[in-house]
Amino acid sequence: MIEIRFTKTGVVGITKTQLGEIGRAAMNKVGHAWWKLFLPIHFTRRAMQRYGYRPRVGDPGSGRPFKGSYAEAKVKRRENGQGVRAIGENKPFVWSGNSRAQALSQPNINAVRENYRSYRADVFINAPTLNFVRDASKEIRATVAEEEQALERIFADEFELQLNRVGRTAKQTTLYRGAA
Repeated sequence: MIEIRFTKTGVVGITKTQLGEIGRAAMNKVGHAWWKLFLPIHFTRRAMQRYGYRPRVGDPGSGRPFKGSYAEAKVKRRENGQGVRAIGENKPFVWSGNSRAQALSQPNINAVRENYRSYRADVFINAPTLNFVRDASKEIRATVAEEEQALERIFADEFELQLNRVGRTAKQTTLYRGAA
């Protein structure tokens, strides 16, 4: 009887299931990094230019006057009729600061492996008041090239770290069994 065995070592020795878990862990790290590093930027004035948000009513370029606008109410610290005062600044997605505080309070990140080569991280933002802002989900998901490159580096570094953690195992495989 002839039996041919060969040994896979290194990355080749890692199973598809292990590879999927490694990728899922790396995407989880990417989701947390985006939530911690880049989500807070969306609640600042510089987000308007950085991500190309459409001008809010009363902002330059919106075609609507500042007087009597939502932007004026935020700047002049008016109440919203429920006793909640504005923050005194014109920032996107922010009236009293509650939506920002809710969005940044607890990360809810679900990393998914679609298969052993494809992964994604779903980041859920717990700020129900953002549902009333037109195009909020599109604007909050906006990224720039430098952010994408930073997230790619984070993924690659975490993927490598997880590969080393698994140990780049050796796996012995039987290729052929037959009579001689």
